[in-house]
Amino acid sequence: MNTFYVNSVQIWAGKVSDSEIAKMGGPTAAGLPAGVVPSSISAQPQSQTVTVGGSASFSVVATGTTPLTYQWQFNGANIPGATASTLTLNNVQASNAGKYTAIVSNSGASVKSQEAVLTVNPSPTSTLQFHPADANKDSSLSLGEVLSYAAAFKKGADWPVDPNPIPLGYVIRGFTLYKTGERYKFDATAGSAPASWVSDAAKP
Repeated sequence: MNTFYVNSVQIWAGKVSDSEIAKMGGPTAAGLPAGVVPSSISAQPQSQTVTVGGSASFSVVATGTTPLTYQWQFNGANIPGATASTLTLNNVQASNAGKYTAIVSNSGASVKSQEAVLTVNPSPTSTLQFHPADANKDSSLSLGEVLSYAAAFKKGADWPVDPNPIPLGYVIRGFTLYKTGERYKFDATAGSAPASWVSDAAKP
């Protein structure tokens, strides 16, 4: 058996830096290995309001020693597969309304973002019944109506009826409905606007 003797022990008082502690093989004053910067959030996700069928996106910006991992939560519960710095929700429904947070982690710490509230408004079905260019709402588009709508689109001007700015697809659909020489109707089963406006019956 080996025997070891200690001749003297020296004790001194004074501040010891993290680097000096690390050289001794011990943890830093913060309880972390030398060189590890705990994760922190520098940009928080922001609350949003969208309409049913729309899209919402939440992002968080974090700093700290890599690798950084992300986990998004909805009303306090983990969202399966939501492990990126940005969370995107497509075809949003009323059930998606609530509080969203992100947990960012690394070897130094885990930090939770502030809550971002998603508000989901119902789809304005009453206005969807008519194409925005249909000024008199008679389920029929005249040449004058579609030309006025197209002119506003070309100028980048706002139209009295949403959506604004005017989407090109709405303009094209307007001309298509006019060229058919028929009345049109709103059909949700045909898809989202502008595809939801379909030919109905011959004009009287």
